[in-house]
Amino acid sequence: MLTDVYVTKNKYFDKDPISRVLFGSIFGESIVLAASDELWSKKRKVLSQAFYKEKLIKMTEVIR
Repeated sequence: MLTDVYVTKNKYFDKDPISRVLFGSIFGESIVLAASDELWSKKRKVLSQAFYKEKLIKMTEVIR
Protein backbone atom coordinates (compact mmCIF):
# COMPACT_ATOMS: atom_id res chain seq x y z
CA MET A 1 0.00 0.00 0.00
CA LEU A 2 2.85 2.43 0.79
CA THR A 3 4.44 1.78 -2.58
CA ASP A 4 1.14 2.69 -4.23
CA VAL A 5 0.83 5.94 -2.29
CA TYR A 6 4.45 7.08 -2.58
CA VAL A 7 5.43 5.71 -5.99
CA THR A 8 2.73 4.35 -8.27
CA LYS A 9 -0.10 6.77 -7.48
CA ASN A 10 1.89 9.66 -6.05
CA LYS A 11 0.65 12.06 -8.73
CA TYR A 12 -2.88 11.74 -7.34
CA PHE A 13 -1.93 12.93 -3.85
CA ASP A 14 -1.18 16.61 -3.33
CA LYS A 15 1.06 17.82 -0.55
CA ASP A 16 -0.58 19.15 2.59
CA PRO A 17 -0.79 22.99 2.44
CA ILE A 18 0.25 23.15 6.09
CA SER A 19 3.56 21.50 5.12
CA ARG A 20 4.25 24.39 2.77
CA VAL A 21 3.74 26.85 5.60
CA LEU A 22 5.86 24.89 8.08
CA PHE A 23 8.70 23.87 5.78
CA GLY A 24 8.53 26.49 3.02
CA SER A 25 11.42 28.47 4.43
CA ILE A 26 13.61 25.34 4.39
CA PHE A 27 12.65 23.85 1.02
CA GLY A 28 11.59 26.99 -0.85
CA GLU A 29 10.14 26.36 -4.29
CA SER A 30 11.73 22.90 -4.60
CA ILE A 31 10.03 19.76 -5.84
CA VAL A 32 9.59 18.54 -2.25
CA LEU A 33 6.57 20.75 -1.59
CA ALA A 34 5.45 21.40 -5.18
CA ALA A 35 1.92 20.61 -6.29
CA SER A 36 1.54 17.38 -8.27
CA ASP A 37 1.13 18.92 -11.70
CA GLU A 38 2.82 18.40 -15.08
CA LEU A 39 5.89 20.47 -14.17
CA TRP A 40 6.29 18.42 -10.97
CA SER A 41 6.03 15.21 -13.01
CA LYS A 42 8.79 16.31 -15.41
CA LYS A 43 11.09 17.31 -12.55
CA ARG A 44 10.43 14.04 -10.73
CA LYS A 45 11.30 11.99 -13.83
CA VAL A 46 14.62 13.79 -14.19
CA LEU A 47 15.46 13.40 -10.50
CA SER A 48 14.38 9.77 -10.25
CA GLN A 49 17.36 8.64 -12.35
CA ALA A 50 19.72 9.73 -9.58
CA PHE A 51 17.97 7.58 -6.99
CA TYR A 52 18.01 4.14 -8.58
CA LYS A 53 19.14 1.51 -6.12
CA GLU A 54 22.32 0.70 -8.04
CA LYS A 55 23.33 4.36 -8.20
CA LEU A 56 22.67 4.83 -4.49
CA ILE A 57 24.86 1.82 -3.69
CA LYS A 58 27.69 3.26 -5.84
CA MET A 59 27.36 6.69 -4.20
CA THR A 60 27.48 5.10 -0.75
CA GLU A 61 30.69 3.28 -1.69
CA VAL A 62 32.26 6.52 -2.98
CA ILE A 63 31.28 8.39 0.20
CA ARG A 64 32.81 5.68 2.41
